[in-house]
Amino acid sequence: DVIVLGDPQPRTIEDVDSLAEDVVPELIESQAAFTTAVGDVVYDHLDLYKPLNQALATTGRPFFAVAGNHDVNEDVHNDTLSNETWKRVYGPPDYRFDWGAVNFIVLENVVYRGEGKGYHGGFNSRQLEFVANDLALVSPKQLVVLLMHIPLRNTRARAKLFKLFENRPHTLSFAGHTHDLEHLFFDSTAGCPNETPHHHVVAGALCGMSWGNLTDELGVPTTITSCGSPNGYVVATFKGNNYSLRFKAPRRPSGEQIRIHAPRTIATAMASTTEVVANVFFGSRKSRTHMKVDDGPWVVMQHTKRKDPYLLAKGGHPTQVAHFWVAKLPEKVAVGTHVIRVRTVDMFGQRYEAARLLRVVK
Repeated sequence: DVIVLGDPQPRTIEDVDSLAEDVVPELIESQAAFTTAVGDVVYDHLDLYKPLNQALATTGRPFFAVAGNHDVNEDVHNDTLSNETWKRVYGPPDYRFDWGAVNFIVLENVVYRGEGKGYHGGFNSRQLEFVANDLALVSPKQLVVLLMHIPLRNTRARAKLFKLFENRPHTLSFAGHTHDLEHLFFDSTAGCPNETPHHHVVAGALCGMSWGNLTDELGVPTTITSCGSPNGYVVATFKGNNYSLRFKAPRRPSGEQIRIHAPRTIATAMASTTEVVANVFFGSRKSRTHMKVDDGPWVVMQHTKRKDPYLLAKGGHPTQVAHFWVAKLPEKVAVGTHVIRVRTVDMFGQRYEAARLLRVVK
């Protein structure tokens, strides 16, 4: 098992403490081999590397870091010097390692354009040569996993990277940056040369949209991502060149994977036009999702892309999200209190269920 953290991103020492209280205790209890953070390890304040590293060190396992856009020295004038602090703390921003039967390649794909000029995602020729040299020593039967910060769909020279994967059906990659959970599958139309599409995972954000001041009854900040999922991390399980993935929200049951959106109360005449929307936090286009009311039949929910209803109601800044499923209630629902159930089976055969009450009045 490997713990994949998207965007820990503390901007204050209080945020480091929040992260430590929210997630580190269960990472200590995890049996994972190592932890990785796919960029934005901190939020611009690079002096926070030390306390954050000290907190993660209590897990007793290695930590492999990936550089993000909030990890650069913003007061320099070009990309060459932008990761001087990173190199001092973590070492080279591009590196590779093997763990078991898996080959991991870490690439910094943040191209800093200089003070006040922003950045873009991209790979340079030196990085592509580095990947090619590594793959020359790796069997095509071996699983190759890339770790980066900016998702591949927003990265220049993506097709050149895919070209290096030709005749390599066993590849996987992780990114962060967008603060949401998403599965992307790049096929030949995106430049992937293999019959099997390349699976690219956007791993959410440990900080949610941002570590904030809203706390639970224990005083620990509660935060939510821009796709409406809780803050959390991905657990990747590797066996040979096979893998499976699951999402985990800290301090919540592992089976809590779905949020059902539906009115609390409707009139009987509204049933056939009322939508039930399921946010399956780590769902993909390969997930199969169904709904039923009480003891009625399971009906297929349709995969759709939309903004999270909860965030819309709360005035957040949601994005179009690809892990929603929708279905209409049955045409006739009797007056009374009913149970809406949603179940989903993901691409790895993992099954999750959730329930919500609905009150029907005349």
